[in-house]
Amino acid sequence: MFLAYILHVVGCFWNFSSEGDIYRYMNWIRGNEIEDSGMVEQYIYSIYWATVTCTTVGYGDILPTNNYELLWAMMIIVFGVAIFSYILSDLSSKFSELSKENEANQGKINMIQQLDDKFKLGPELV
Repeated sequence: MFLAYILHVVGCFWNFSSEGDIYRYMNWIRGNEIEDSGMVEQYIYSIYWATVTCTTVGYGDILPTNNYELLWAMMIIVFGVAIFSYILSDLSSKFSELSKENEANQGKINMIQQLDDKFKLGPELV
């Protein structure tokens, strides 16, 4: 959920960055010819850009076209990737802990099976 929230915020700021250069009036929305699209479609493009940028995939199909967008993209590359990496490392740590717990439980089950085989405890105690 935290990652979805971060991507939402980054996408909204990316969409807002298109309003930065009011003198040239060139932005990523015009560059991708979606200025006549609704806000929902522009939001989807923004979330797509945020996801591709934060995950370091970087297809290059949506690019910054003015200095404001370029500045925002540089900040996202640094901070977005750091946050995304932190989330992935935390998730990896959780899976590692889960694996260790599973291994410990399997060891206990094997020990009980060995005791059952040795002393014929029966299914009531196992």
